Amino acid sequence: MRAVRRAAPALTLKLIIESGELKDPELIRTASQLGLDEGVDFLKTSTGKRPVSATPDAARVMLETIARDARAATAGFKAAGGIRRVSDAVEYLDLVAEHLGAAALVPERCRLGASSLLDDIEAVLGGSAAPAPSGNY
Repeated sequence: MRAVRRAAPALTLKLIIESGELKDPELIRTASQLGLDEGVDFLKTSTGKRPVSATPDAARVMLETIARDARAATAGFKAAGGIRRVSDAVEYLDLVAEHLGAAALVPERCRLGASSLLDDIEAVLGGSAAPAPSGNY
């Protein structure tokens, strides 16, 4: 991470934690802190290619780590893998707002791996799915 950050100081650097593989909150916290210490711009839950990808529990640990870091006002978070419903997306957005504040709900700080989400978004917008939970998004 250090070498990549030094080689590309102006580029956005995301660290994929693969939190579903680590499972243990302390391992997730340690991996997250190591990334922040080396200057990553985003912590990302997973590639979405493992049996367990993003989970709210892992996201909470990663967001708590960001919130406690000196770069709390600038570091970002990306939940990826297993986000298939609008209600799933809202849960992650709520977690970001809770831990980093509503001001972090911008693309520069908060992203969702949403390749599996499009069908549900279209269904919600088209009225053929349950409406999305109300929120400030």
